[in-house]
Amino acid sequence: IGSSGQLLGQGVAAVAIDNRGLVQAQGGALTLSGASLSNTGLLRAAAGAQLFVDAPQVAQGGRIEVQSGGSVV
Repeated sequence: IGSSGQLLGQGVAAVAIDNRGLVQAQGGALTLSGASLSNTGLLRAAAGAQLFVDAPQVAQGGRIEVQSGGSVV
């Protein structure tokens, strides 16, 4: 995901993700379960949403935001 790109929503993303933009759970739960997650952008759980990181390999160098009632696990 490029620096101006976005992945928004709910469901399961079962692919490797290299995020330099925005990954946002909204309207429910978003599970990132691909082989790897590299984040230098923004991971966000919108209000009332859940973002689950279930990738076995994670590199975190970006930001993580959790809005009211949201969660990142």
